[in-house]
Amino acid sequence: MSNIQNIEIRKETLSHLTKLSNGLRWPCNDKSRIVIDGKSAQLVELCKVNCMNYIVWSVDVVKVHSSYSQVLKVWDMLPLSKIPNLLKDMDYSF
Repeated sequence: MSNIQNIEIRKETLSHLTKLSNGLRWPCNDKSRIVIDGKSAQLVELCKVNCMNYIVWSVDVVKVHSSYSQVLKVWDMLPLSKIPNLLKDMDYSF
């Protein structure tokens, strides 16, 4: 968040992250514009913050002791044009 210099974009990003963490999900039709083969593209979701930036996130299940919890993982906030590079890097990592 410290990389975001614009206060309005920072507030809007925090608002979207709060809504995501509370369970709100809304469809993002822009994901169909990303053309990439790989498993990461199937696992992540996009959340449009403003006309340029998208939050790339996923939900994971983590076992702590004997209970399971859902964890919201935020990978990055990028313009749509840079998301394929992130997904390629994620494929290489996993």
